[in-house]
Amino acid sequence: MIFPFLRRIAYTSRKLAIIGNGFDLAHGLKTSYYDFVCAQKEGTFKNYNDFLKRYGNGSQHWYSFEERIDEISMQCFQCLYDDQYDYNEVLHDTDQINQLFKDIKGHLLKYLRNEVSGRKIKRKLSICKAVRKSTFAINFNYTDTAELYTKNVLYVHGSLKENEIVLGYDFREEPCFIEYKMQIWSKALCRERLEFSRFLKKRYKLFSEQQQYHECMADIEKMQKALTSGQGFTDWKNFYHPAIISEFYKGNPYRQADSFDMINPRKIKTIIVLGHSLFSDKQYLEALLNECVNLRKVIIFTYDGENENSIQRKKAFFQRFCRKVITCSY
Repeated sequence: MIFPFLRRIAYTSRKLAIIGNGFDLAHGLKTSYYDFVCAQKEGTFKNYNDFLKRYGNGSQHWYSFEERIDEISMQCFQCLYDDQYDYNEVLHDTDQINQLFKDIKGHLLKYLRNEVSGRKIKRKLSICKAVRKSTFAINFNYTDTAELYTKNVLYVHGSLKENEIVLGYDFREEPCFIEYKMQIWSKALCRERLEFSRFLKKRYKLFSEQQQYHECMADIEKMQKALTSGQGFTDWKNFYHPAIISEFYKGNPYRQADSFDMINPRKIKTIIVLGHSLFSDKQYLEALLNECVNLRKVIIFTYDGENENSIQRKKAFFQRFCRKVITCSY
């Protein structure tokens, strides 16, 4: 899959920074899922863990929420066609799981706001040397720590400032006839809803405090449901604001909405990797790297005590796209 935004020519920086959660951790912020879980009240995740016991695979890392929602949602789909489970009960459980996951996302937003509130974060000299003001950054974090080094930042997964974040699972081959409610946490769908939310705010000055905003967000879910159902898009009669949805899709509901139109990958000569584990977002990064045809160097920042296998895995990933891959310390 080639993302439409990768063909758009806009920002022409020759340096690109790819920023993940390790970047915030290196600046002293407690932004891991484990940190988040430890800060919550006892019992916060009781119902979530109950469903995990029923539909999960027994993983010890229950707090790896994105991996678990992938696992649970697929298991729910499989249970629909298992005689040991009641069909309607599984659908009801799926609705409850989705609501619990929305609640977890809300708790995470609140936790991260508290974590960064009033914090004075110092810039690191090693990063200053690599990331200049002209560097463009693709930031997978929700915080604005990256703006200590450059203001040219794309928040791929939303941000605390927007009060909207992407929390979901990476690309997977969805089974035929899978219910929309069992794929609603696909990052591709989450990113599209985020982009639509940004569109509403910029184009129509609609915000979450307004009823019309929520009607439009309900419309985008209806559209996604229609387009992922296997039955295709039919008509606009059940939409609150069909003209707005139509404009977002530019009149063609089967065309993926353009997003991330701030970068020209063909201009990029150097990529700096700061704190991205490369366990997630692989499809996104591979699509980007395939378009970086003039890439000459990749610099991977490592932290003290990082496992050598982890470092070699990251190097191997980028060596598929660039011969010169080097490491340096924070």
